[in-house]
Amino acid sequence: MQHLVTVHLLLLLLDAKFTSYIILFILYTADLGGISAQYGVRSHFYADDSQLYISARPHEAANAASQLVDCMESMAQWMASNRLKLIESG
Repeated sequence: MQHLVTVHLLLLLLDAKFTSYIILFILYTADLGGISAQYGVRSHFYADDSQLYISARPHEAANAASQLVDCMESMAQWMASNRLKLIESG
């Protein structure tokens, strides 16, 4: 509850236009967490960064890597269909 109060107060202090963009971004990208969950991949989303990760035992590494790649491909398709671009780093 403390976190929600802090976030709410922070949003009130921000410019209304900027706040609108933050809310729209959150709503627009909310589906990405559901996509990662479908593949059994954990996710963290930040302002300009998204992290996907999966844990596996050594003998499950190939399957885990395949899950992660499938998840990223699904997210890239979702993003393209919503006029967003997945920027690959490396």
